[in-house]
Amino acid sequence: MKNQERSETMNWMQKSKKWLINNKMYLLSFFVPMLIFLLVFTYFDIFLSNENVISISDMHSQYIAFMAYFRDILTGHASIFYSFQKGIGGSVIGMISYYLVSPINLVTLFFSREEIYKALFLIVMIKISLSGLTMFTYLKRQFDFENKLMTIVLSTSYALMAYNVVYYFNIMWLDGVYLVPLVLIGIDKLIKEKKPIFYMLTLFATIVTNFYIGFMICIFSAIYFVYKIILNDGIQWTKEKLDLILLFGMSSLFSGISSSFIVIPTLRQLSTTTKLEKNIFLAKGLNINFNLFDIFSKFIIGSQNYKNVINNDTVLMYTGTFTLVLVILYFLNVGIKKMDKILSGSVLLIFLISVSVNYVNYIWHGFNMPLSFNYRFSFLISLFLILLAARSLLLIKKLGYKDYLITSIVVFVMLAPVYFFNYFYVNSYMIFITIFLAYIYIFMIYLLNNPMFEYAKKNINLLLVILVLAELVFNFYFSLNDYKFKQKQEIVDFNDIIGGEVSKIKNNDKSSFYRIDKNILLSENDSFILDYYGIHTFNSTTNSKVNRFFNNNGYTAPQNAVFYQNINPIIDSTMGVKYVMYHDNMNLYYDVIDTFQYSKYSGYFYGYDTIEAKVAKNNYSLSLGYMVSEDAKYFEDIIVAKKEVNKIKFSDVLLQTMTKDYSNVMEKIETVKLDDNNYILKLDNNKDIFMYFDIKAYDYYDGVEIYVDGNIIYNFNYMQYQFLTLKNLVENNEKAEIKITIKNINGGKFIPEPLFYYFDYNLYEQKIKTLSSNQMQILINKEDYIKGKVVVDENKKILFTSIPYELGWSAYVDGVKTNIIELYSAFNGLELKSGEHIVEFKFYPPGLNIGLIISLISLCFALLYIKYQSKINNSFVEKSFKYAELIKYIIAGGLTTVVSISTYYLFAKVLGINYMTSSIIS
Repeated sequence: MKNQERSETMNWMQKSKKWLINNKMYLLSFFVPMLIFLLVFTYFDIFLSNENVISISDMHSQYIAFMAYFRDILTGHASIFYSFQKGIGGSVIGMISYYLVSPINLVTLFFSREEIYKALFLIVMIKISLSGLTMFTYLKRQFDFENKLMTIVLSTSYALMAYNVVYYFNIMWLDGVYLVPLVLIGIDKLIKEKKPIFYMLTLFATIVTNFYIGFMICIFSAIYFVYKIILNDGIQWTKEKLDLILLFGMSSLFSGISSSFIVIPTLRQLSTTTKLEKNIFLAKGLNINFNLFDIFSKFIIGSQNYKNVINNDTVLMYTGTFTLVLVILYFLNVGIKKMDKILSGSVLLIFLISVSVNYVNYIWHGFNMPLSFNYRFSFLISLFLILLAARSLLLIKKLGYKDYLITSIVVFVMLAPVYFFNYFYVNSYMIFITIFLAYIYIFMIYLLNNPMFEYAKKNINLLLVILVLAELVFNFYFSLNDYKFKQKQEIVDFNDIIGGEVSKIKNNDKSSFYRIDKNILLSENDSFILDYYGIHTFNSTTNSKVNRFFNNNGYTAPQNAVFYQNINPIIDSTMGVKYVMYHDNMNLYYDVIDTFQYSKYSGYFYGYDTIEAKVAKNNYSLSLGYMVSEDAKYFEDIIVAKKEVNKIKFSDVLLQTMTKDYSNVMEKIETVKLDDNNYILKLDNNKDIFMYFDIKAYDYYDGVEIYVDGNIIYNFNYMQYQFLTLKNLVENNEKAEIKITIKNINGGKFIPEPLFYYFDYNLYEQKIKTLSSNQMQILINKEDYIKGKVVVDENKKILFTSIPYELGWSAYVDGVKTNIIELYSAFNGLELKSGEHIVEFKFYPPGLNIGLIISLISLCFALLYIKYQSKINNSFVEKSFKYAELIKYIIAGGLTTVVSISTYYLFAKVLGINYMTSSIIS
């Protein structure tokens, strides 16, 4: 028995050894990028010492939180349709499809909520390593290099290209990077074998995994398909070519339509965001930048770094100096046909136009203007450059001495002038190091193809591989060197201390619904991390109606965020904010129920100093729903009729229409402006003073300081947009006037004309008490299903809820479906009759059912097409050639019409050129 077991063990070991030998190159393509990744992040104290965490930028402010929520969905603790943790509330289908669908994200199941940052590290590492593996698989199928390690070099260059290195924190984009080589394999199989299944599956997976990057890959797939069929068979029109075009078109169509189950509901939700409200062709004029040295500067080692990562002019081009040299040699190689070079040059020209003409760039981005992180399709440029480098390497022996000399000159002409442009993101020394490395690569390639050095070929090859990988390591390091990584201790303390305070609140207050917010932040989406309802959010799928509502009330609310920075008692109470955490003097009205010590600083200076933080309770916060007067329906008309409407008065009018009491909680103060930074306030009572102003600041140390009679009372740092500060500037002040001074700090810039108002706290208290008498009692709260009981009286027949208004909600009163009305241009409301009612709100993503039906129908047609593709295509091809002249006439006429109309629209409507000139051009 033991001999049998020993024999089976030996057989297993032999099979394993054989498998490892047969697949060693595949394993290398996966583990080489992984080892470099671990090496670099070990240097930054992220891997072995584990003192820092990988999260920076949007990964820190968004993705850690979203991954925590994704984990809750997987474990059955959160709704897949709707969440009140998403800011004040919102559909999450768009957030899930954009950020979270990747199968690699299942890694989060192996980590606790508090250790999601570890899961993110693993996810990024796996995706970058997979990029190397899939690229290696593609290159191996395409090219049979004499030196097999060259395939590893090129696949690793792809895995560690600037796009992956610099944008690694945008983890949802990385799926497209490792999937696109598989899509190209599918296209090649379709062309060579007329087998579309692999292409259809990989393209479908790409779109579903991230529809945004999938859209870009769809465009590139069409370019690549045309490139390959012309490369293989020239430009002549044949039945074979038409057959392939039909096969590719139908396969692409079915793959795209089959993803409707996720794309349609996502687009329906995105239609409610500010991003899709603007016509980019009208919002911004045509802009063309053909400065080639801007592009050439991106080939310098370490040029794509945090100094310019959010610069909208940045295109991530770096794939290694070795790749650049091979691409130049490609166009000089006499062994490569002139037609091939023209074709490849045409594709590069398309990419050049795409990064140089803003309209074309917007098309790549799904007709949407990127907010920083521009040219998100640039990984496709890197892929194509590596493809050309591989083709160059395959025919490298066709090069002559003159080609090496010309390449040396071209490299110098491309890169040396970058020195004189003084790009802020380029280290001058790196320019010459890059040029020097290029010359070394040119020389080594020359030696490898010189028969005189045949004896040293193996050693030269090995040295070349080591040198290229070393360059990729140093580029990785220099690219990340100025990134400000978060300390692990900050995340641990946040979960322990702030999370502990949230747990205390939830354990002590079992009310059916309330919101918590704070200005002590780990990320902009802490509500997802700590599992509470709030207001503060930063999310690309933020509801534009909610965004405008808070913007109108003076909150910092850029197009994809709402920041909770300072207390506005009216908004807090009406929106149900019951608890507030803060570490400054922002609170003047709520009862302090707990204090704790917390770091005064975040980021690099975390833990240098501590400060007392507080937890306060708002005793006048209202429920998710409550009855208001019918004037709430006419708020827009009322506020338009008001002559005095601004970002302080807005919330006052809101409270007036809710209560039908038009006395002023906010009263304007007589102000004398001395200059842009100094103001005298004339006082006639002891009411609190509220102040609103705008600043612009782009660095943590920039902002403004506020002084009262020469004494500093507050300073605001690093707020990029307008924000509301509600401060009691004087208390029991018997002076007739006070002086307010606003000073700029460093690069902070104060926008003049602040607003000063009295706040009548007693009147506010009285009005909120009026509203609190008819609150909805929440019976069931499943986030996408709310059930409550409410009593309606004669004076208040409108049920206001702080549920954001968006498609997908349906309402039932006593079991009967009822129309939802939109209140304050942002929230769900119902008109009710007097008496007691049971009210239900149900949410289901709009477009999901139709998307599922379309996907199912598309899948059925796709299966039928695959089964009968030969008959269908042959029938179409024969008829097409039979009526070729007529079809060509129809196509030519149709395209001419499209071009004519498009041209006229561009010149007449977009560029504003007069009718006659536009017609002539058209």
